[in-house]
Amino acid sequence: MSASMEWAYMVADFLTFYYTPILVIVGSIGNILSALVFFNTKLKKLSSSYYLAALGISDTCFLIGLFVTWLSFFGIHIYTREVFCQLFTFSSGLSSFLSVWYVVAFTFERFIVVLYPLKRQSWCTVRRAKLVIVALTVLGALHSAPYIVFAGPQFSERSNATICDVREEYKPEMIIFNYIDTVIVFVVPFTIILVLNSITSFTVWRVAGLRRSMTLIRRYV
Repeated sequence: MSASMEWAYMVADFLTFYYTPILVIVGSIGNILSALVFFNTKLKKLSSSYYLAALGISDTCFLIGLFVTWLSFFGIHIYTREVFCQLFTFSSGLSSFLSVWYVVAFTFERFIVVLYPLKRQSWCTVRRAKLVIVALTVLGALHSAPYIVFAGPQFSERSNATICDVREEYKPEMIIFNYIDTVIVFVVPFTIILVLNSITSFTVWRVAGLRRSMTLIRRYV
């Protein structure tokens, strides 16, 4: 290994060692406080609060898995043990799926509020938000289920240690699954969010322009 590569690994380990616990602690506290605010104040009457609270919980679960991985710096190799490897890999995949699709659900609700304000009371309800969250959680669990089969403790010659990785016999299937995962967790939600935000922004800009023009007309009249 070249000196530059060794230096890069040292810098990466240094940043991971100090940055990860700060991210986990600050992020988890912020997400938990946000969820408490959404569920224990008047905000619980808004359907959007449930999407944001669910997003915070999902992100916290991801941070917990990140923290368990970070414990390996102290010789606590929970993540590389059988069962725990599959569990945390599944949890990470599920959290990634839910985080992005909760954002899609929240974006779609904001789209409805802006473009169809008269339908807000009937479409954007707390009950519907709960149903959407449950449905997305079930779909996310089904989508992430292959991780339970594919993942497992594997010995890495490069790092000369046991790591949680894809089992050798399932690597061809994992390559196909990665393509599917990229489309479902990145391409499709990114496209939906981009389109809905673009339409919403254009609508807000157009309405603001109409208000400005009406205000100018009133002044001259």
